[in-house]
Order: sequence, then C-alpha cells, then structure tokens
Amino acid sequence: MQLPSTKNSPSFDAYAPYTPAVLNLIAQLEPSNPPTQAQLANADAILHDGANSSCHNVGPVGTPAGTTPSIMALCWTDAQGVNVTSGPNVRNTTAPMTLLGLGATFDRTVGNVWGQTEGSESRELMVTGMFGPQSAKKYNLTLSLSAWNMLNHANYSPPSGDLSSPFFGQYRTLAGMGPLGTPSTYNRRVMVQLRLMF
Repeated sequence: MQLPSTKNSPSFDAYAPYTPAVLNLIAQLEPSNPPTQAQLANADAILHDGANSSCHNVGPVGTPAGTTPSIMALCWTDAQGVNVTSGPNVRNTTAPMTLLGLGATFDRTVGNVWGQTEGSESRELMVTGMFGPQSAKKYNLTLSLSAWNMLNHANYSPPSGDLSSPFFGQYRTLAGMGPLGTPSTYNRRVMVQLRLMF
C-alpha cells in the first residue's frame, strides 16, 4: 500500500490567537470595562455548545451578535475521528485507531496520513476546527499524574455467590486495581508520566 506524501501545516500569524482582527472583535464584544452581564452573555455564544443548526458534529457553537465583520458560527469535531452526531453523514466517516495505538507505532508518517484523512473529511463536512492538543512550540514537555485508590482502602473482589458455601456473601479475595494491578491488602497506585513531543 502506498501512503500519501507527508504534508506540513500552513504557517500562522506570529500574533495568533490575538491578531489585530481578533483584538478588534473582542473590543466590540466587550466595549465597557468591566464588561456588563449582557456583553458577556453575548460573547459567551461563541463557546462550546451554542446553537448552530448547520453543525452536525460534536461541537456546535453559536455566534455573538453586533460585530463588524460578523463572526461565523463555528463547528468543532473531536481530534480522534470526525464525530458526526446527526444528519445524513452519521457513521460515514473513517474510524481511527486509538491514539495510544497510533502513538505506539512510532511512525510519524502514519500519524501525518491520519491527520490528512481527518482534515479532508472535516473540510467536506464543514468542520471549522478540531479539539485536541496543539502547540506552536518545537518541543513540548507534558507531565501527567494518575492516581487510583488515593485513600488506600482495601479493594475486594466480588463476594462469594455460592449459596451452598458457608462463606456466601463474604469477601474472600482481593482485587487488583488499574492497569497491571495486582491483588494486595491496600493497593494505592500513583503513576507519573513525563512526555516529550518534538
């Protein structure tokens, strides 16, 4: 199978997201300092879950009134597949593999091809943006922390269900918890992950 050639993202304004046009629109949306409740309610229409009858994806966004130029209603989709939620194209987009699986290939070419696929389908479905981590930086270092059973309570397996057993309804074994969990009396687990993207 021949994969498409790698493509690069287009360049963007060095002042983004606060370009002169955006700052002008913000000033129109919030002309007083501090802004009034009505001004904030109007500007809030551009945030997620607004009214937008032309958006059939997971992120319909409304549009505030009273700006010149007017602000177009946005339509977002998930960065992990173009998630069409209504209309004639439900279940007609490419289903991706999990991000973990895609990352586990360590093949940036495959990731680039998936990005091209999602970008093409998004444009065809009038999607204006995708949810997902984005950065203009060459290097990104991410620290994440996951915790299971922080209060360190004993984690038992389901009780015995054998009606003829003298131990019916009693906890007889311990359960593991989380990925690679092993039975132990108290199984608090804290996982720290450091990720470098470049």
